[in-house]
Amino acid sequence: MRIFVLLPLLVVLSGCSKEPILKYEIKGNTVTITDCDESASGKLVIPAKIEGNPVTSIGDGAFSWCWRLTTIEVGEGNVNFTEVNGVLFNAEKTVLLTYPAGKKGANYTIPDGVTSIGISAFTNSQFLRSITIPDSVTSIGVRAFNRSGLTSITIPDSVTSIGSVAFSICRNLTTVTFLGDAPK
Repeated sequence: MRIFVLLPLLVVLSGCSKEPILKYEIKGNTVTITDCDESASGKLVIPAKIEGNPVTSIGDGAFSWCWRLTTIEVGEGNVNFTEVNGVLFNAEKTVLLTYPAGKKGANYTIPDGVTSIGISAFTNSQFLRSITIPDSVTSIGVRAFNRSGLTSITIPDSVTSIGSVAFSICRNLTTVTFLGDAPK
């Protein structure tokens, strides 16, 4: 049985609070966050539980259209996710799930140990101009950098797969450099 529910979560923007809507789905005893109201801005906290059920997954691109999110934090007790400097990862820090679209800063370095850049992970990250990808990364997900502000990117030879339309509508992207053979 699929249940779609709307949940108000507190988001903070410059000292003002606002309650955007998170959409989520409960299957069995687990929760998947599937979407975020586009008006969400500032900081978003991923709770440990919703309606008494653990939040165990984030849907692909769930926060892609939340243009003004600047930080994603993981609520106390949530063992399924972690964040580093406002960027969301799985608990093991091997999959980069979401870089908030409104996060300021032109440059970002993916932490060592990350093996996968998730589906739509950097979609709509308009302030991002360059990214450093460590040799631990082996895959780049579908739409990973879609509509981002990237101007150039260097992909290490450790990357063996790049999802379709990973760089679509990157209007400022002028240089893509592969340090090994281009993935197929």
